[in-house]
Amino acid sequence: MERATATALVNDALPAMQAVAEQGTADQVLTHLVGRSGLLRQPTADTIDFVHRTFQDYLGAKAAIEAHDFPLLVNNAHDDQWEDVIRMAVAHARPAESADLLRRLVERGDADDEHKGRLHLLAAASLQYATEIAPDARTLVEQRARVLMPPRSSEEAEDLAALGPGILDLLPEPQGLEDDEVGPVIKIATAIGGDQAYGFLRRFAQSLPPDSTPHELCEGWERFKADQYARDILLPYRGKNRLYMDVRTHDQRNALQLLKPITHIRFQGEFTEDQISEHLSPEHTHTLHISSDRLLRDLKFIRNLPALKTLELSECAQLAHLEDLAGTSLTSLSLTNQPREFSFDALNSLPELTSLSFYTHLPSESLAEVPAPEGLTSLNLGWTDASLRGISRWQQLQELTIADGLNNAAWQEIATLPHLTELCISGYDLKHAVSLSSVTYLRLISPSDPQLDLIPNLFPNLQRFFINCQRVQSDTTDITPLSQIKGLEISVSYASSVTGLERFTPEAVRLYPRPRTTSI
Repeated sequence: MERATATALVNDALPAMQAVAEQGTADQVLTHLVGRSGLLRQPTADTIDFVHRTFQDYLGAKAAIEAHDFPLLVNNAHDDQWEDVIRMAVAHARPAESADLLRRLVERGDADDEHKGRLHLLAAASLQYATEIAPDARTLVEQRARVLMPPRSSEEAEDLAALGPGILDLLPEPQGLEDDEVGPVIKIATAIGGDQAYGFLRRFAQSLPPDSTPHELCEGWERFKADQYARDILLPYRGKNRLYMDVRTHDQRNALQLLKPITHIRFQGEFTEDQISEHLSPEHTHTLHISSDRLLRDLKFIRNLPALKTLELSECAQLAHLEDLAGTSLTSLSLTNQPREFSFDALNSLPELTSLSFYTHLPSESLAEVPAPEGLTSLNLGWTDASLRGISRWQQLQELTIADGLNNAAWQEIATLPHLTELCISGYDLKHAVSLSSVTYLRLISPSDPQLDLIPNLFPNLQRFFINCQRVQSDTTDITPLSQIKGLEISVSYASSVTGLERFTPEAVRLYPRPRTTSI
């Protein structure tokens, strides 16, 4: 705030503090507080702020409780900047006041559909801060929280993790969890970090089914000591299941020796060729992803990994070509954000390559000049500046992904692929499309206008359909037009609301996140 405002606040308080008032003016007292309290600072000549926001949250909570201004706290509880204030207020309050505040949070959540989840979970996360709480208030809060547990998506997990360690007490064990719940529960604990979260993860991992190793468990070691995490949590799964390791630090890289053999791995950050290959097994390493690596200059070490089938390279700024891969048995290659002068010439020297992904600039204006083997069965044009002209050279294509606008000429090119069964598109306009009777699986990614009414005529033989609705402008996604296709399996992700469900059997439509039917 402005220093003048702070001085006025001090001046208003002085009449009730005679001993302080006798020592100086409001301006002198404020100067003393800034210099000696350790709580305030003066970043400019005309402003005052807190050294750390925690002080502000603490004193704000204390003031609200002393003034019994619970409406102020509850009315702002949906704002994430007030979360710590609410928790500290529960800690400051006497038992009856804590119970009252928590009940008010629950009541507001019951009446506020938009913020219901956040308010109910904030109340639950605040329970641990109450030194004493009435049993009926605790039961009320826990009932509301359990309706929202366990999480069923990464987004739900992130929202829960933001509430802090208190939410860990509400997380369930693996027994009885559905497949879409196990990973998000792990994600909460790994996002929170700390000893309490580590203890939960260790217990949780020990209780997982023997044939299960969620990817979130492998990702989770970023917030913990790598070697300890490898021994305590990941080691029991070595050799039993596929561990897809995500390596970002040298401590993590060194811990890989505890987990050999490594089959699937991603290095993200600056590692040399020797550092990448040191703990990889020539007989077992199947998938390797290298990203954001400014130290990688060549790929000669790939020749020492005869079992490697999938290689993904992303933002490797010093890598100039693929010549070192010539003659290897790679079946899948992905290139993302490589330098504009990058050479693709060696693509023709990968005899077993069947899957190719481009998320990068291509030196040619069309696919006709791209040097790639004609035996491709999967092509992913995530984003590129080359036109689809010439795609017909890959007559064996079965899967095609396109993340760019499609005009009529592009659709005509796609129509020349006789074996195309899977199509994934984004940034599209189906008004320009032609009928593709061979396609049995269609995926639409984040369209603004899904144009589902055009699907039955354009793709009459669909068996599976997926749509991601994160960018759909309408609040409602109507899947009624899809009922014209008999036996269609439908997956809808991130739709605010879905209508037309009554036209399908319950087994035919899957919604993600899976809707919750429990209510209070």
